[in-house]
Amino acid sequence: MPDSHLNNSNPEKIYSLLNLSEKVGQVGSWEFIVAPSKIHVSGIAREILNISSPKDSGLILQNLKCSHSKKSISDIIISGTSSGATFTQFIELNFGEHTKFIRINGECESNSEKKVVRSFGNIQDLTYEFEKERTLKESEISLKDAQHLSKIGSWTWYPQENRVKWSEEMFRILGLEPSKDEITIDTVFKFIHPDDIQHVRDITNKALFEKRAIPVEYRVITPNGTIKHVRGSGEAVIRDGEMIKMFGTIQDISSEVVLKNQLKAYWKNSQDLLCIFDLKGNIKSINPKWSRLLGYSISESKTLSFEEILHPNDRQMIFRKICLLIQTPTNSEFTCRVKTKNNNHIWVSWLCSSNMDSKEVYASGRDITYMVESEEKLKNSALELEAKNKALEQFAYIASHDLKEPLRTITSLTDLWIKDNEHLLDENGRTVFDFVKKATKRMDSLISGLLDYSMIGSNENIELLNTKAIVTSVLEDLSLLVEEKQATITIEQLPEIRGYKTGVRQVFQNLVGNALKYTKKNGEKPKINISCNARGKEYIFCIQDNGIGISTEDKEKIFKIFQRLHNRSEYEGSGIGLAHCQKITEVHGGRIWVESTVGQGSSFYFSFGEQEIQHSASTENQSKRNKSGGHLSIAS
Repeated sequence: MPDSHLNNSNPEKIYSLLNLSEKVGQVGSWEFIVAPSKIHVSGIAREILNISSPKDSGLILQNLKCSHSKKSISDIIISGTSSGATFTQFIELNFGEHTKFIRINGECESNSEKKVVRSFGNIQDLTYEFEKERTLKESEISLKDAQHLSKIGSWTWYPQENRVKWSEEMFRILGLEPSKDEITIDTVFKFIHPDDIQHVRDITNKALFEKRAIPVEYRVITPNGTIKHVRGSGEAVIRDGEMIKMFGTIQDISSEVVLKNQLKAYWKNSQDLLCIFDLKGNIKSINPKWSRLLGYSISESKTLSFEEILHPNDRQMIFRKICLLIQTPTNSEFTCRVKTKNNNHIWVSWLCSSNMDSKEVYASGRDITYMVESEEKLKNSALELEAKNKALEQFAYIASHDLKEPLRTITSLTDLWIKDNEHLLDENGRTVFDFVKKATKRMDSLISGLLDYSMIGSNENIELLNTKAIVTSVLEDLSLLVEEKQATITIEQLPEIRGYKTGVRQVFQNLVGNALKYTKKNGEKPKINISCNARGKEYIFCIQDNGIGISTEDKEKIFKIFQRLHNRSEYEGSGIGLAHCQKITEVHGGRIWVESTVGQGSSFYFSFGEQEIQHSASTENQSKRNKSGGHLSIAS
């Protein structure tokens, strides 16, 4: 009640009761006298509006403004009074660190001339109710978000009203737009897959009978025909023996079911041995591959321990691995022999992981028997091949020695006979003996070449080689031939490589020698370029000439041993040099090939396997001319 008495005839007892009612209900009252314009508020109203003294009421009411409209309390009361009708206004007031939500109710009183002379009403603090409602709304939003993220919808069934209430996520799961239309229990069952309806009814009845929630998985069909797998659960509220309502949840588990089916298919069809065993080594589960590969049935496996199927010589190693796996859960890989039902053993490569929550070890094993046996055969073959190669090298050495001995005898006897009997020889006789000496010399060269070919890559260590120094040394050995041919040789920048020194030098010597040998007969002077480029992890060397060239059909033939393309009267040679080059590059893990056009020259490309590639800036060539006019250009 206002502090001023509006009607002196009202009993004092009534005022006391009204003041008590204000305190209990936390509702303050106010009165506005139109003339003079003055507002009176009760003590409870002052408490609600944080007014400490009645004297300050008028000024504070004018200055106390709403957070949104910026109207003062006085403005709201005066504006409501001017309407001449009952009014209600909800406002928000900020008091420093806290906010209050206030409701102002008002009613107008008119005189006999129907002119408003005063208004009165109450002021109520609704902050608690507003905060409670806001918290409830926030909880509802959080619940909706949680349901959406977890794909869990909620429902409530009121059987007495035959009414079902769904959450928004329930509508989404069933492929529907949220609706306020009435939903009945019959509506619910229309979405359940026909084959699952009876199962759902049975579980529901069982849950009601046992008075507990029982999970059930079933399928639902959305309006567009999509079949989803859901997991539902519900619980009834019973009062006086009668079910008042039943509430529960439905979760979309379609992705989970798909994953389960995929895992089942993998478990069933996997070509690997899959098993689960406990920390004591007892096998708990195996997949069908065990039966197909080892012969153990699923029932037989349950009586086995992991120890029983291991080869005795492998058990201690496996136990250490599994103990370490249990102590520090991680993945562990190992290979061992596993016993089959018929007591044979196969090699299996295992990958294991432990789960300390379930106290289980999961293992996946792959049959690698063929691989192990193949590796063993390969190892034995390598040892056998090494032994045969050594025997072959020994044979080649002995054979070449034994073959050269008769040649030396023939040569010596021929020289002695000619020395003693040369006066008896005519021109034909001398020609015959000359053929004999040349033939024995060629035979000696062929035997030496065959021996060198068999010894390539043996009894030599790989070392770091300066190929420019090697090429320079080769050209020094060939200097007489270079001078004779008046050849121009250009050496570009060459790298350091790792290889067999003798073999690498022989490749350069054979190829440069061939470039000087197979020149044109028209007097054109030889031009030879020696270069190298990095390609991937290889250095590709190239020796290019302007010689007679090689036909397309002969490009493979020239690398076969003892193959010659020309008569000895045209070009000398044993037909073994390029075969040497091919074998040397292959021993290094490299290759050799030729690109050529008849009459225009050839380019021989070759490598010595993978190398450490060093990229450096190209340099200018420095040239020198030899004494006889041959030209040599070397990159610095």
